[in-house]
Formats: sequence, structure tokens, C-alpha cells
Amino acid sequence: LARTPTKLKTQLLAQGLSEETLSRQLVIIEGNALDVAATNRTLSAGDGLVNTIVSGLGGGPRLTFSLRRPLQIFSLDNPTICESATQTLFNALQELYVEKPTLAANKPLVTFISTTGITTGPADVPFWLRFLYHQLLAIPHADKRNMETLYRKNITESDESKRLFRNIVG
Repeated sequence: LARTPTKLKTQLLAQGLSEETLSRQLVIIEGNALDVAATNRTLSAGDGLVNTIVSGLGGGPRLTFSLRRPLQIFSLDNPTICESATQTLFNALQELYVEKPTLAANKPLVTFISTTGITTGPADVPFWLRFLYHQLLAIPHADKRNMETLYRKNITESDESKRLFRNIVG
């Protein structure tokens, strides 16, 4: 799923992939990750449902300034892009499972790319950088944290029929 398929294809060709490999191994669907219909088209592009989803979404940086938070100089062009796109993915899968209940028998694995510094486990940012890191990146971190929370809640759902994925990798 790509907003601008030609841009994606150009980037892949520039990395050394051949036109033949792209046409044989990749189906690019034009659309927006915030659009349930486009997401549905992507998830069911082949026969049935895809078996793996890889999500590496993020917003474009935007410089900001606030007297209340003078160190918070970065925001995003869409401050909830990761959370919103994840919710769209959830809605799309729920829709597909209702339309075609047999698809739920082979739920996909989802791999999402997040960030450092928001872990619920051991700290993964050097101690001396934490304050500055969390001040500068507070808005993108909030979005990534909300995205991770959505995935975590779904995969730990006690009612397995409500789980949308076979498993998650973050």
C-alpha cells in the first residue's frame, strides 16, 4: 500500500532491484494507510488474506516552538499517524473477518517498526541522553507508544477470537 506507487518503485529500482523482480514479487496498491477500503484491498490482494504484514509508518517531521515546552521543537505533520493507521488496519481486518469468516482461520503475522526510548522493559537510551531525547521527541514517541499499546492489547486479548493477528513482532 503506497500513497505514491511510482515513488516507491523508483526507490526500489535505485536500490538495485530489477524491474522483473518487482513485477514478479511485488504488488503495489495505491492508497492511504488511513483508508479502510484501501487497506482491505491490500490485505486481500492475492488469493484470500496476506500471511504477513509489515508496517513501518511514521510522520514527516515539522519544526515547532512553544514557550510552554521550549525543548519540544519537533512535531509531526500528522501527530497520530501510527496510532490512526494501526486502528485502520484493525478496522480493515475486522471488516474482512466479518465479510469472509473463513479468513480468520489463517490470521496474518504483523511486524511493526517502532522506536527506541519508549520501552516498557529496560532502558534502551543512554542515561545522559534520556531527558533531551524525550523532550525533543515527545510527540512522535507518544504516537509510537499508542501504536504499540494497540498491538499489545490485541495480541494479549484473552478471547482468542478477538485477536486480529497470528502474532506480532515489534
